[in-house]
Amino acid sequence: MAFFGEEQSGLVAITGQGIQTVAFDQADPTPTWGKTEAGAWTVTASADGLVAAVSRSGTWTSQTTLLRRVAGTIKETCVVVSEMAVSFARLSPHGDRLVVFVPGGVCSGQFDTRTGEPLAKLDTTGGIVEVHEAVWLNETQVVGVVTAGAHRGAAGSEEWLVLWDAASGRRLQTATCESIIRCLAPAPDGRRFAEAGEDKMIRIREAALLESRANFALMTRP
Repeated sequence: MAFFGEEQSGLVAITGQGIQTVAFDQADPTPTWGKTEAGAWTVTASADGLVAAVSRSGTWTSQTTLLRRVAGTIKETCVVVSEMAVSFARLSPHGDRLVVFVPGGVCSGQFDTRTGEPLAKLDTTGGIVEVHEAVWLNETQVVGVVTAGAHRGAAGSEEWLVLWDAASGRRLQTATCESIIRCLAPAPDGRRFAEAGEDKMIRIREAALLESRANFALMTRP
């Protein structure tokens, strides 16, 4: 589920039954857009709430429909096709770009959300085996949690943070993590982000160099 547009609009994914947008400002929430095809659905929305991407995964390919709110109306702008099933997708803050990742973790593609035209793929070569999570810092940079060398938990595997330039797809920075990272949260200005992982620590990093600036332990119950 992801909020899409104004606070009273939500985008609801129902695995195996379809997907729909719902207006929550009514006593009986009314669907405002939807598809009923069976399949595994994933959804993401831009930070400004104006663009959403809904992906329906098949065995060999997946289709992602781009939606845009224009004057209160939901419009389908384009459909992009990706190789394999979609593990997750992420929209840039203003929804101009979409990056798509497939199970096993590589970047399947990056797309212009207005035209559906393919853009530069994020570079997942050089030992990267899986991308587990990725977030946009701004309209031009993406940071991701990856496992390199071998699959996560296997002998020889390493946990990395990777910073990509979206325009070219190239890697700008790489940092080795002290623990398996489970989530990322960018600051509104994109200059810093927080990470949290299995060592029960939260770290605040400068985005440009991926350097840790502060860290503190998560509170746990006795």
